[in-house]
Amino acid sequence: MLDLQLIDHHFRQQFCGVNVIAYYSSTIFTQASFSEIQALLASWGFGALNFVMALPAVYTIDTFGRRNLLLVTFPLMSLFLLMTGFAL
Repeated sequence: MLDLQLIDHHFRQQFCGVNVIAYYSSTIFTQASFSEIQALLASWGFGALNFVMALPAVYTIDTFGRRNLLLVTFPLMSLFLLMTGFAL
């Protein structure tokens, strides 16, 4: 039972925020009138940029602390995710 709860927690954690946009990015780009090749290239670029920007993110988290960053950025994150939800 505990394993199922852990899997469910991991699933819910991954499918909130920008991870959902990354998961469906090729579909989103295709619906935005990109060709299939262009959508895949745009999705690849999105993933590459996400990978590259992980290094400054780790430095920022180590410098300012996870809690402080969360308290500052959570209201904006909530607002922009709400706007993204209404845009889709």
